Amino acid sequence: MNSYLLRNSRMTRNKDLELQAKAHTSTGAEDGLSSPRRRIERRRNPRLYEPFPAKVRGEDADGESFEIDAVLDNLGPGGLYVRLGRNVSRGAKLFLTVRLSAAPGNTVFAPLLGFCGMVQRSEPGTYGRYGLAVLFTHQRFL
Repeated sequence: MNSYLLRNSRMTRNKDLELQAKAHTSTGAEDGLSSPRRRIERRRNPRLYEPFPAKVRGEDADGESFEIDAVLDNLGPGGLYVRLGRNVSRGAKLFLTVRLSAAPGNTVFAPLLGFCGMVQRSEPGTYGRYGLAVLFTHQRFL
């Protein structure tokens, strides 16, 4: 490849990376679960940032079983992020059902997905809530 094409492809790639960084930065959440510093999104796959309703079932850090209604922060092909009012240990197994609609109630048809997952990260936040990063181990339409 000649040097002109190589230099232009690098410049284009750098501009693409800059645009991606601007499009995927966060300034932190108001509840203290995210860093207040700006950070660059490093995921390979895009994520949906929609408030999809979910039901989360599992065992908390105290060994108590629970089933809680929640709302997702984001959803991607390999995992999701959700906030719960319970502390769940890293490595804990969860079962989640997610309705792929942000419409309130059952006013519109929406697919229902079932996920088995493992907690990769548990972050304490304010108001006794915890942010959980969950990696999918199995998923299917219900």
